[in-house]
Amino acid sequence: INNVNEGKTNKQLFKFPDSYELRLVKDKYDTVEEMITVNETGNNIFNYTLQKNTSLLTINTTPSNCDIYINNEKLTGNSKEVSAGMYRVEVGKDGYYEQSRTVSVEKGKNKSESFALEQKTGKLQFVVEPMEAQVTLKQNEKTVQNWRGSKFLSSLPIGNYTITASCSGYTSQTKQVKINLDETAKVNIVLEKGLPILTKAKKEFGLKGGINYSNIVSKVDMNQKPIIGYIVGVSHNYPLSGSISIQPEFLYSVKGFRANILDSLGNIYASAQYYTVRFHYFEIPVLFRTKIYETISWKMNVYLAPCFSFMSNERFIWNDEGRDFVIDNTFEFSVATGAILEYKRFLIDFRYSYGFTEVIFEESISLLSFLIGFKL
Repeated sequence: INNVNEGKTNKQLFKFPDSYELRLVKDKYDTVEEMITVNETGNNIFNYTLQKNTSLLTINTTPSNCDIYINNEKLTGNSKEVSAGMYRVEVGKDGYYEQSRTVSVEKGKNKSESFALEQKTGKLQFVVEPMEAQVTLKQNEKTVQNWRGSKFLSSLPIGNYTITASCSGYTSQTKQVKINLDETAKVNIVLEKGLPILTKAKKEFGLKGGINYSNIVSKVDMNQKPIIGYIVGVSHNYPLSGSISIQPEFLYSVKGFRANILDSLGNIYASAQYYTVRFHYFEIPVLFRTKIYETISWKMNVYLAPCFSFMSNERFIWNDEGRDFVIDNTFEFSVATGAILEYKRFLIDFRYSYGFTEVIFEESISLLSFLIGFKL
């Protein structure tokens, strides 16, 4: 009042009757300036509603997670409430050319600006012998490209890469390469003939679990029916030459079947009494995998696996009661085949197993398994 700071509203002041210059100021609101008159009698009450003068300035970037600066102040997130005016916006990210521009914001009108940064790139000249070799280019353990033979890449983002070449009948090789801005990196690989060996590629440890859908492989009609069990365990994948890898697993598996009681002549009782048999196994399958499809995020492998199983427990249930029965073998040999679909660290495993060992009643067990897993 009369250019004297009287504090913050709401405020009760004592003033002699007279006219005064009033000014109300608040950040992000329009300033109010006017003359007021204080009378000797009556209520001298003055009410004001200030008008907001800010707008929301939003900065959209490609790629995401760029560093954004507004008037040299780093922005948290991608939007900020600002007053009307001119603002200098700068956007940057490692491996990209920076961009900046001046942005005008009008009072009460939200503003959105988009920045598309251009990647800094270099070139790669790659030569391999033999020409039919399979080549994989990776950055930070993620596949960037796959191809066969020699290749020239004219626009590759700068950074550090690993490049692996493999071919059947040859020993795989992996080299490191750095792509610099506007330069051509040259990599030559000559594969040596020999047996495939374990490469220096990353070995993968994983966890998995799922369900079994199992039944007895019987030569005699016992009106047998499948049962549902579970399967859990761990795996360790070792890459070999090319797209081939070996994956031993250690699993705990429950499987079995359900069937009718037979009389001494091998006929089903008229009462159709059922019994259920469950076997608990520690299993060691060894998967020989081959990769048939791969992108940056997705992979698909098919496999064949011998499986060695050791029975830890068994259960024969008839009329809701446990009964003793004779086991032919506590060791079981089976062969499994299946497919694994991977998305980044997650996987889905679907397999069929056929037993070659007589476990009970001189018969073996077959099963379908569906598992989901996670690579550590």
